[in-house]
Amino acid sequence: MNNEFNLPQPNEIGTKEKERAMASYFMMFASSTIGLPLPFFNLIASWIFYRYTSKTSRFVRFHSYQSMLSQLPITIFNTALVFWTLNAVWGNIPLVSENDLSPIFNSFSSNYFGFLIVTILSNIIYMVFSLIAGIKAYKGQLYYFPYFGNIAFEHAFVNFIEFGQKEFTNTPPKL
Repeated sequence: MNNEFNLPQPNEIGTKEKERAMASYFMMFASSTIGLPLPFFNLIASWIFYRYTSKTSRFVRFHSYQSMLSQLPITIFNTALVFWTLNAVWGNIPLVSENDLSPIFNSFSSNYFGFLIVTILSNIIYMVFSLIAGIKAYKGQLYYFPYFGNIAFEHAFVNFIEFGQKEFTNTPPKL
């Protein structure tokens, strides 16, 4: 198998492709108002965007797939934090009198605050990487996230079937 790939050069990529690649990273900012109570919304929106744009070019496929993959851990962290917070607040509501909210505040342990800090830092790091990747994508460049970049490259450039090519399936011969 040939291990050389003709990577698209910035001057060979159209403006529409660059905008789509950039949009795959900035979707998380556009849906952040809905994403707060429903942290998995960004992941669903990213998957829909990937399915819609993945056949346009390898460049767009790379960026949209990398964006979607990198949202998985962030979505897990945010979802866990939302459920942990709801459980801590609503799990203690029957114990609360009208004038005393201390049982609610006492239900947040040091583990909770540690996880909250890790989640906030993870979101900030993800936003910084996404901003950089979006800017690079708009310039027509590939930007590799740690870990997810290699997977996205494999998906977009190694296993990508061009338009007009047929996928080959292993079927028994016709009699």
